[in-house]
Amino acid sequence: MNKKRYGWVYSPTKSTTKIDDKYKKEILDRSIEFINSKIKPTAITEEKISTAKKHGFSYTIDVYSKWYRNYFYFCAKCKNDSPNAIQGEYEDKFARLKYIDKNRFDVSYMRHTGQWFELYPNVTFEEALEIIEKDPNFMIM
Repeated sequence: MNKKRYGWVYSPTKSTTKIDDKYKKEILDRSIEFINSKIKPTAITEEKISTAKKHGFSYTIDVYSKWYRNYFYFCAKCKNDSPNAIQGEYEDKFARLKYIDKNRFDVSYMRHTGQWFELYPNVTFEEALEIIEKDPNFMIM
């Protein structure tokens, strides 16, 4: 006889911390400055683009950031000119900051499995920017 077994399962509550719109804009403005001064000069170069085109690979054409609910993403817009490309242009999210509390974030990167993996819990926004700049897990191809 097969009896159904019932049991208790842990079900964590979802974060419902409301983020102030003024704070969101401040974070977005600081990230734009960071992207323009630190990430774009190294991620989007003529050498990388020409090498990628030569070998039929994707290359980065833009880097930007955006909010989605309680998550702040750093994204790269990529392009592939190959005739065999499935998509010509696509978005590649390479860093995620989960808002915890005022100026506190959990920093994650996208693994090759398509899952976010948290590397740095409970850091300030300034520390998160430094991590994204220096940690090779957040490297844009």
